[in-house]
Amino acid sequence: MHKSWVINNYEIVYANQEYFAGPGSEAYLKLNRTFVFGMFNKDIEVIDVDSTFLKLGLTDCIVEFTSSKLKFDLCERKQLK
Repeated sequence: MHKSWVINNYEIVYANQEYFAGPGSEAYLKLNRTFVFGMFNKDIEVIDVDSTFLKLGLTDCIVEFTSSKLKFDLCERKQLK
């Protein structure tokens, strides 16, 4: 399962593996920085999230990456800090 948002020069990827017999890895959000018109990516940070992150309809749209000190609003598709 995969969903992504592109905000400014950042890409936020939600990923969760599911197998035929059940769940695979835990869900996580990964922050990438894109360079040179989106041709190159650099992984910045990965955070674990609850597997219901997308199933709840994104009622809590604010995502904060603590190590990189970046905050995003996924519903409005904008960078907060």
